[in-house]
Amino acid sequence: MTSINTEKSTATILIVDDEPYILDMLREQLANFGYNIITACSGTEALQKAEEFKRIDILLTDIMMPYMNGIELAKNFNKLLPETKIFFMSGYTFPSLNIHELPKENHSVFEKPFSIDRLNCEFSKVLTN
Repeated sequence: MTSINTEKSTATILIVDDEPYILDMLREQLANFGYNIITACSGTEALQKAEEFKRIDILLTDIMMPYMNGIELAKNFNKLLPETKIFFMSGYTFPSLNIHELPKENHSVFEKPFSIDRLNCEFSKVLTN
């Protein structure tokens, strides 16, 4: 069983969102904290990245995406890289989302817009546990 990387400066985060400007903004801001950032604009591309990189410490995915939503992505991703911590984000309000479909464990949900500092704080917590 592989362990989660405890050094933030070498932690790898895969960000998945179908909105290019959100990917660019998150890539830039999280890279400033010292993370290695990979991006994907779809669930299919994210699964390809999982196979390519073999170790990803954190998956940060939008919930509402075409073709494969973030919940479906997380379920498939977990089969490939079960040690990866999963964080969801959504611009939709939570009563309108079917959050009962979310995995029972190993995830957090951030409602857009969210503070990048809060996100970094949560990432730091899971990387040091």
